[in-house]
Amino acid sequence: MSLSTTQMFVRPDVECVGNDSAFLQPLLVTIYFSGPVPQHLIHEQIKPIKITVSVAEEYNKFMAPVIHAKAWSVYQSEPSEPAVPPPHPLQYCTGSDDISMQTCTQDFAIPFLPLPRTFDCTDPQQWDTLSKEIECWLVDEVHNSSLPMWMWGRDAFWLTFIGTHPRFPNGRWSAWDPRIPLEGTFIEEWLGGDETESVCLDGSSDSDENDDCHDTGSVVTPLDCSITLSYIWDAFS
Repeated sequence: MSLSTTQMFVRPDVECVGNDSAFLQPLLVTIYFSGPVPQHLIHEQIKPIKITVSVAEEYNKFMAPVIHAKAWSVYQSEPSEPAVPPPHPLQYCTGSDDISMQTCTQDFAIPFLPLPRTFDCTDPQQWDTLSKEIECWLVDEVHNSSLPMWMWGRDAFWLTFIGTHPRFPNGRWSAWDPRIPLEGTFIEEWLGGDETESVCLDGSSDSDENDDCHDTGSVVTPLDCSITLSYIWDAFS
């Protein structure tokens, strides 16, 4: 069986840290498949598609590429919609998978969705802006914490908050409105289920480390933060 392959070379941006280190920045790659496939060739599911990333041999002992892939059907969106599909922070509101986002949002306008096509999921500053928008909307518009919409917005807020502070609860972080509790499936799993009592609302923790992904004195590297942001984006999408 012959394989159809396409190969291209790309040069990622490089960010220098201090005088000794440099980090290759993440790449956003979109793969399209031209031409239809006869249905008789697709049984229960299409065969896996292999994606390979190679780096120069001299880099191998210092770093390794990490691939995150997410399927996206272009037929789910109208051509006039933004290039970035409107994100759906959760497919549930109260912890049950059978409650859809449509059920949660049918009675409320959501001013922060869809995201602009210029939204950069690798930029914590953009997550910070989005997080503040969700926070204001949640406490000023939704109000009632017993509503499914509140629970949906609360989890969306925590996703964007972690996008802003990938090292949370370590380092320092911005304070949030105390009316938004450290509750919900995502944030409880993120904290390990037993760390909420040690988190202060004033934006501090037991650590004096600066919440900077590029702090070379920390064990957290830009690659770690990039993986975290990619995870957050997958969860938010």
